[in-house]
Amino acid sequence: ERYERNSTSSYVSLALLNCGQGFIFSMALMVVMILCVMGIRDGRNTLGDFVLINAMMMGQTHANSLAGVYADYRHVSAYSALS
Repeated sequence: ERYERNSTSSYVSLALLNCGQGFIFSMALMVVMILCVMGIRDGRNTLGDFVLINAMMMGQTHANSLAGVYADYRHVSAYSALS
């Protein structure tokens, strides 16, 4: 019972952290894209710069999701070892 309660608490806190991280990342992506569009408008950046920045930021999103999968895998492995 204690393990189940702690496990649920752990998943809830992880979900809240993931939501917060997603919000922060989305806001950062929006700011970077706006700055890049302003640079395109002023002639400092090209459309290729916009595509490059967008691809790099989306790559970061993928890396963050892999970290979540790894954390879940470790949690399941630890639970299997206890059984």
